[in-house]
Amino acid sequence: PVSFAHIQKNWNDFLQKVRPYNTHLTAILRATRPGQLDGSDLICEVFYRFHKEKLEEIKTMRLLEEIMEEVMGTKIKLKFVLVKKVDQAPQPVKSSDVIEIDSQELEKIAQEIFLK
Repeated sequence: PVSFAHIQKNWNDFLQKVRPYNTHLTAILRATRPGQLDGSDLICEVFYRFHKEKLEEIKTMRLLEEIMEEVMGTKIKLKFVLVKKVDQAPQPVKSSDVIEIDSQELEKIAQEIFLK
């Protein structure tokens, strides 16, 4: 059996093998990510309904599963789930990003903001 780590490691190879058949499909797959492996089912996260519908077309599924089997060396069934795209977490402020300002200057800036 194939591990999820193996799929993640070879995901770009899979995308490269899809490209000669359909570059548009490759672009959609680049906006998709492998989420988890459940037995022999690879659950892929899709962020747009249109992409999910396109990927689930019978002709497309057959092609993708054939290429996936060729790349991974075993039969893997693809399943697509719609998920919300999560933005990156805010970056912590570094001390080097902080500007030292004296209290008089701060008071002047506050007055300009709030008294206008």
